[in-house]
Amino acid sequence: MTDDRTTQTYADVMGRTARVVLAQMTGGLAPSTLILALTDWWAHLATAPGKQGQLWERAIRGAGRLHPGLRKPPRSPPPTVVFSLICGKRPPSPPCTTAS
Repeated sequence: MTDDRTTQTYADVMGRTARVVLAQMTGGLAPSTLILALTDWWAHLATAPGKQGQLWERAIRGAGRLHPGLRKPPRSPPPTVVFSLICGKRPPSPPCTTAS
C-alpha cells in the first residue's frame, strides 16, 4: 500500500517549485504588494517633472561612465546641411572667381 501523503505528483512538484522561485524573486513579499508599490511610485514620478530631470541627469552621467565616447558632445553638421534643413533648399554657391 502506498501512503497518499508521501506520493507527489508532477503538478505538485512544479507548483511548489514555482512558489519557491517566486518567493526568491520577490524577497518573500506578495507579488500584488510589489505591483501596488511600483504603480504608486510611477504615479508620483509622473507628476514630478523635477525628479524626472534629476533621474535623466543621473542616467546620462552613468552612461558616460560606462562608455567614455558618450561624454563627448556630438559633432555639429556642416553649415550647408543646417541651411538645407532650415530653408528646405541648398545654399547658393559662391560666385566663381577667375584670376586674370
